[in-house]
Amino acid sequence: MTLVEIVAALVIGGVITVGTLTALTTAIRIMNTVGVQVDPEADLLAQQTLERYRNRIACDDPWFAGGAVPCTLLSNPTAGTDPLPSPSTATSRTYALTPGLDGPDADADADYYIMRVNVQTPPD
Repeated sequence: MTLVEIVAALVIGGVITVGTLTALTTAIRIMNTVGVQVDPEADLLAQQTLERYRNRIACDDPWFAGGAVPCTLLSNPTAGTDPLPSPSTATSRTYALTPGLDGPDADADADYYIMRVNVQTPPD
């Protein structure tokens, strides 16, 4: 390797490093400006609820009617509350299950369901 190649490699590495740090700094500034606050406990609690219900997709599941195609979502439980673990700063954990749009089959039944989880935490 010649000295020119080494200097070129250092310059390229420096540009990549500066670009990466600039992108991270900009992302942090945007998050702070918009007021997005990340709460690791709330993320974990929401993930637990989503994982618990994630595999309820078969027609023979109690959430669905009859095992026949198309699967029809029963009215219960489309919304509810999940209990919180004992050592938690969160005040509540709720979920809602709503039908998504009908796909290209146009059978007027939802082809998927959307689950939203809301974890309330006390303000800082």
